[in-house]
Amino acid sequence: PSFLGLLGLRLEGLVPAVILPLGLMAVLFAGPLLDLHLKYRRKPPHAHTGDFLFDFFPNCPEPRLQRLRNVVIAPLAEEFVFRSCMGALLTAGGLSLGKIVLFSPLFFGTAHLHHCYGMVREGTPLRQALIVSAVQFTYTSMFGALEMFIFLRTGHLAAVFVAHAWCNLLGLPSLEWLSTQSLTYPHRHSIGVAFLAGVAGFALALMPLTSPSLYGGSIFWR
Repeated sequence: PSFLGLLGLRLEGLVPAVILPLGLMAVLFAGPLLDLHLKYRRKPPHAHTGDFLFDFFPNCPEPRLQRLRNVVIAPLAEEFVFRSCMGALLTAGGLSLGKIVLFSPLFFGTAHLHHCYGMVREGTPLRQALIVSAVQFTYTSMFGALEMFIFLRTGHLAAVFVAHAWCNLLGLPSLEWLSTQSLTYPHRHSIGVAFLAGVAGFALALMPLTSPSLYGGSIFWR
């Protein structure tokens, strides 16, 4: 395999690497997407800014440069370092695929612990900052495991980049729709079904949609 191929930078299978993982993540976020869609429709006209991304995705910052950082630059940089480089390095080191998927995300989770320092500096009590950081470490490590799995299966940096960009755009799924104060509370049953259907659909589609054969094979997954 070429050096660029080891990093997941190749043309073969590029189109499915962009489309299929993005579709997979959209299925997983079926519940949040329905919630966001209903909120967008129920907002009064004066609440819309005219910027669809900002209006529809509350996690998407309004300043364009910050949006570019959150949705493009940060996912691309993090996936290149923690999946492309680390995946190739650990594979070359002889680690099994299972160990790479399980243990490499711990570095990814650790890389987000600096937010604890930032929160304390901004006045957040230390105990609260530690709890938030622990939760963040847990879900970023779990997400990192999923991303490494997708990278090893597809052999494409593009696959994990689009998945990461999508998740940064939507943020963590909100359960605000369960609150009586939420605009979408009247639709809570439909949203709940969409959440469950999305998780089930994702679980069923994960292996088929990341099959190496769809991406021209993978030098990692044999």
